[in-house]
Amino acid sequence: MLRILERALPMKGIAKILGLLIAVYGGYAFYKREIVNYLFLRSHFVFFGPEESLGVFLLDYIYIAMMGMQIGGKNKSKKVIE
Repeated sequence: MLRILERALPMKGIAKILGLLIAVYGGYAFYKREIVNYLFLRSHFVFFGPEESLGVFLLDYIYIAMMGMQIGGKNKSKKVIE
């Protein structure tokens, strides 16, 4: 039954495309919010602008975190470490 569902719904391809889109938007948010300044201590605090909503602010940071998981989570090695 599972093989029939795998053929009918190519979820691996959809998941890869969705992961790529999340990583691309996370990279855009990383650039737009100038996170590099905070990483290298050029700025002493994170600025939350009063003109933007809290939801957009939090979603941007969630997507940035998901981008980091996408980049750091790729382990292409099939070798088992003994």
